[in-house]
Amino acid sequence: MPYPRKRFKKKIYLLILRTQKFICACGCGEKLKKGEIDFDHHLPLHLGGKDTVDNLRAVRKECHKEKTTKESKVRAKIRRIKSSNGL
Repeated sequence: MPYPRKRFKKKIYLLILRTQKFICACGCGEKLKKGEIDFDHHLPLHLGGKDTVDNLRAVRKECHKEKTTKESKVRAKIRRIKSSNGL
């Protein structure tokens, strides 16, 4: 089940970058470079996170991919549990 996502104006994304001082929000400490930036939901939508500016953070594409891989395993487990319990 896909989760609805908003598209924010470019100035909102730039505000997020400036707030983070162009440093990746995952904790790696790397500088964010043009063309290598993704915007990630700090609390994933599938876990009840909201699609709001307050829940967005800028991360390197590489870090976002790692986080998404980990989250996909959790999502799959949740689906298996729900389906085995008839939910």
